[in-house]
Amino acid sequence: MKVNIPFTLMQGLYYPAALGTGLVLFMLRVGAIGWESAAADVRNWFALLLLGYFSLSYVSVQRWSDRYDWKLFFLDAVEVGAVLFAFKYLGFVDSLENWRGLRGFYICMALVPALHFLWNLHLGVRDWRLR
Repeated sequence: MKVNIPFTLMQGLYYPAALGTGLVLFMLRVGAIGWESAAADVRNWFALLLLGYFSLSYVSVQRWSDRYDWKLFFLDAVEVGAVLFAFKYLGFVDSLENWRGLRGFYICMALVPALHFLWNLHLGVRDWRLR
């Protein structure tokens, strides 16, 4: 049995680590400020959407496990980094007093569609004309 090293690393280590980190940061925030305050802050809703989307992205990679290679690993690594930085820019890493705004979050999220387009292009799911 041949082991697909990039797939195993991404699915077994990096994706779960980033997703778990985001989930823990979210739960710590909600625990620190309470449910009512958390529900009133748009950053927490962005974090929930980010956790849901990233969970779907994690699960969708399973479909392509037989074709997963180092190029896809690199694209996923950039996505993992973007998600971690998105949590930072939502103010989940530093204290809330140091929060600067949503600009960094939007930049991180702007990368995701481009990465998914390149992912699909590499797999041959789409061509450059987006058909």
